[in-house]
Amino acid sequence: MISLLQGAVSVKRMDHAVVDVHGVGYHVSIPLSTYYVLPDPPESVMLFTMLHVREDAMPLYGFATPDERAVFELLVGGVVDWAASGAQHALQHGGGRVAAHDCPGRCESPANDSGDRQQDGRSDCAGMTRKSW
Repeated sequence: MISLLQGAVSVKRMDHAVVDVHGVGYHVSIPLSTYYVLPDPPESVMLFTMLHVREDAMPLYGFATPDERAVFELLVGGVVDWAASGAQHALQHGGGRVAAHDCPGRCESPANDSGDRQQDGRSDCAGMTRKSW
């Protein structure tokens, strides 16, 4: 997985950027919240990324903050059954102000060694398993 890109912005568009990392240009799809804080070319940037491997493509998504990436990973990873484009759309319309802990009631605690669900009252989805719908 490509988790982080640090390099010079070569191209800046509302839906994507190209980041030059030592001569290799990475096409990165970005939400509007990242676009607004992304510096103009040829300034230096660091993006938190997620490579979404599918049968027909391997799009790379970039985010200004680890929290945006975490929410995207939750959405794409099955907490909500959306395609990656739906998750990116959700981030754009959330204005980038959504965090991983903003999804109470959608997740449950992982099972302990005996298979029972933990009842610790956590409402954050980090490290949680998908709840049966």
